[in-house]
Parts: sequence; structure tokens; C-alpha cells
Amino acid sequence: PLPAHNQAAADKLVPVDVTGARVLVIDDNPVNREILLEQLRSWSFDCAAAESGAVGLAFLDRACQLGASVDCIILDYQMPGMNGADVAKAIAADSRLSSIPVVLLTSVDQVDFGRMVIDFGIVAHLTKPARSAVLLGTVISAIQ
Repeated sequence: PLPAHNQAAADKLVPVDVTGARVLVIDDNPVNREILLEQLRSWSFDCAAAESGAVGLAFLDRACQLGASVDCIILDYQMPGMNGADVAKAIAADSRLSSIPVVLLTSVDQVDFGRMVIDFGIVAHLTKPARSAVLLGTVISAIQ
């Protein structure tokens, strides 16, 4: 589990009830995925994860077919195959998905994220490792 002091600080920052809000994490790194899932679940988000852009898009397609909503996507930028820009572009091009807010989470800071925000509707980008309070605030802002 995450350290208790981080959870206590995050609890003070939750201004809205996020219980059950659905978040999809798309990240090829299993450790990063697990950390994000643990954080999100500790804040009462309903979350799922995909290990690649292609798997994430397939998950979103299946969710649409089932009539299930996804409230936010946390997307890693640096992934093999489809990188975060490719995935964001595919999401933006799909009318069923284009309204889902995408938060880009990356260890790369030299990419022109401003251009991606304009072109692909990225609502925010955070640099890894993102502080818990910043991640929580960003996801809450994205889904409101």
C-alpha cells in the first residue's frame, strides 16, 4: 500500500465525491500501472488498466459497445507501438470517445505538449513521478 501520510494529505484535497468515477490507465510499465491503480482506488475511483495503446483502444471500444462510460483516461506518452500521441489522436478521431478527458502522464518533457493539447484534446499533462495531490486534483478537474 501507499504510505498513510500521502493518503491523509490527499483526503484533505478531495472537494467532490469521486466514488465510482471510471478511470482507464494506459501505461506499458506494469509497476507504473499498479501504482496508479492503487492511488486511484484509494480515492474511490473505479479503475481499469491497459498495457498498451492498442489494448486501451480495444477496451474503450468494448466499453462503448456495452454502454459503459469512462470518465477519464490517464495515458502514458512513451510506449512501444502506439505512443501516447497516437492513442490520443485515435481517441480524438472517434466520436464515441472524443469527449473523454485525457491526462497525459510522462517522463518525457521535451515533447511539444501544447501542440498535442490543441490537436488531440489532451486536458492536462503531468511529468512522472506526479505528486499524489497533483494527480488527484488533475483527475478531479478533468472529470468535472
